[in-house]
Amino acid sequence: WHVLTVLTADEIIRGGMSVIALPYTSPACLGRLAHRLGARVVRYGSCPNGDAEREARRLSSQMPVLRDGSFAAVRILALLADNTLASLCSSLPSFCFAQDSFGAEQMCIPPDGSAIGKPDGEGYRLDFGRRGRVRVVPEGGAYRLYADAVNEEYASELLELSRERLRGLMHGPSNNGDRPT
Repeated sequence: WHVLTVLTADEIIRGGMSVIALPYTSPACLGRLAHRLGARVVRYGSCPNGDAEREARRLSSQMPVLRDGSFAAVRILALLADNTLASLCSSLPSFCFAQDSFGAEQMCIPPDGSAIGKPDGEGYRLDFGRRGRVRVVPEGGAYRLYADAVNEEYASELLELSRERLRGLMHGPSNNGDRPT
């Protein structure tokens, strides 16, 4: 994600992009950096959902550097002709992006998902103030957890707090099938 962050900044600064298309699963740091550099961010999901993401998908198709590994590799090599990767990354804000999954077979969730968190793109968002956030995205019989924090320690902590919250939504013999309040 640090390389993608460098490339996002390059697209805005050298490429003159005033709007950047990013996937919902990308770190919040990318959006904050884009805003700080004067660009607007539009987001898209992994599966098209009607016309709601039309602008983001159109823009994404015009920015292969931000979504295709081959294009990204060529651009990063061009940037490395004049810089080191360490120097490019040193100008970025500190962040850590980590992911995990949580089995959801026995979860007891209201249809609106409000017990999980705030609706956010393809899933839900759990905000933990200045420490960061976790996106909870349904995927088959499980949930993908994406922690976006200022450092690795907070990211691990936020993933564990999120797993605890999801465990609280479980029903079955361990908690007598009671639903969370």
